[in-house]
Amino acid sequence: MRDGRWGGKIHPGVRRWRRVAALVLLVGIVLSPLRAAAATVPELLAYGAVVEPTAMVRVETALVVGSFFVGNEAAPEEAAEGASTLFTAADVGPLPAAVANTFRGGSYTATTLSDATTLYRAYGGTAGQLGSYWTRVAPAGPLQATMDLALNPAWGNTAAQVARISVPAGTTIYEGAAAAQGALLGGGSQVFIPAVEASWLLP
Repeated sequence: MRDGRWGGKIHPGVRRWRRVAALVLLVGIVLSPLRAAAATVPELLAYGAVVEPTAMVRVETALVVGSFFVGNEAAPEEAAEGASTLFTAADVGPLPAAVANTFRGGSYTATTLSDATTLYRAYGGTAGQLGSYWTRVAPAGPLQATMDLALNPAWGNTAAQVARISVPAGTTIYEGAAAAQGALLGGGSQVFIPAVEASWLLP
């Protein structure tokens, strides 16, 4: 065999390797303009340029095909909410210290909801169905709720039941990570609402 030839013919293994190399080159050629289109048009739109509908179709196609080859995934949509303000132990917010300290590090955000939002509350024992403390995450059970929300047993909350409310748009909520209580590390989603209406309860 000499220069990839076997008895004057191209060896089958060499032929397959050349086909693979050609395919890789072709994919690179196809992806290059698609990436350029996906990167350029958003910049044009940002500067107020008018893009023809047919061009937008080509760009959308480029984004879909480019994502297929490159493996990009669409970013998850964020919940539609109003602007949030962060408060820390150094930047004291509107909540009294006793409430602020139930958040890890005394840090929490104040957010005015722009849409109705469903929240959950683990309760039972001496803890009632309605209260100021809620969570965005549906509790999976008493143990999980007790650990994630750092429900001190001395408070008498057995977390045996779960209540749901739909908080209406325009309501200001305060949320952050639950602070540790003794051996309970907390860290779960904690939401504080000063006044909760019974009409917000969901079945």
